[in-house]
Amino acid sequence: MPPFTKRAANLAKVNAAIRRRAEEWGHPHDRVRRRLVFERLLDRLARLEDAPAWGLAGGMALLLTIDSRTGRPTRDMDLAVAGTMDVTEDAVRDLLSHACALDLGDGFQLAVSDVVLASRMEDIGSRGFAIRALRDG
Repeated sequence: MPPFTKRAANLAKVNAAIRRRAEEWGHPHDRVRRRLVFERLLDRLARLEDAPAWGLAGGMALLLTIDSRTGRPTRDMDLAVAGTMDVTEDAVRDLLSHACALDLGDGFQLAVSDVVLASRMEDIGSRGFAIRALRDG
């Protein structure tokens, strides 16, 4: 399949998933899109081989734990890395880049843009890392 055709098929698949979930939950498309991107990244992180232990914290952890479709949407996702990983911006970028590169056949193409580390939850504020969901390849 030519790259353009594959990108168009992926985009159609992603948009259909967003529409289905938005209708089911009664939420705006942008809110559902953000949640799906977070979920797709978490799925990719969980499938990495030889990855350090990591945990999900913050609002996204709560939303997934209680399977919430109501309440204030979260704009970020807080991850904590445990163990002996060298926690540098480059190491975290590599970990996230490997996760984003996994093709799960879900139509999502993810890429890491910015990584800023915080040693304590209070230090995160508006910093952290950003993941872009690529829609056009």
